[in-house]
Amino acid sequence: MDHGETIRRAAVRWTALLLLAFLLPAAGSFAAELAERVVLTAENQQATEESWRGQGNVRVLYQDIEIHCDEVDYQRSSGDLIARGNVVVDRGPSRFTASEMRFNLLTKTGVFFDATALVFLRVRCTSGDSCRQCDQYGLMNLVST
Repeated sequence: MDHGETIRRAAVRWTALLLLAFLLPAAGSFAAELAERVVLTAENQQATEESWRGQGNVRVLYQDIEIHCDEVDYQRSSGDLIARGNVVVDRGPSRFTASEMRFNLLTKTGVFFDATALVFLRVRCTSGDSCRQCDQYGLMNLVST
């Protein structure tokens, strides 16, 4: 394995770890989240009891997540959504962009395709015998290939 392949594999591993760090902090109780409101807007919309489809200037707001894209298919009962075209996901200070995203709003887990990420991580560390805690912030800019 050459040096470039080693670097690429390390970048893929970091991308996966940072995706987990981005997605997991707010994965709380699902029952309470079902009752919370998902705001969906788009230029063209089709809705049934089970699903919602939006096309053109789509915006999805749910808790601390804001999604902008060209089109979305959303399943109300499961929380699953598929976003396509110019996908931008903001959650706190972190931002993901992708050509497509498959994501579950309830678990806050998903897969991003052709993605880039600007992720802010909060790291808690301890130092010294007094176990004094300090907060540190880190920034990583990731691009998948």
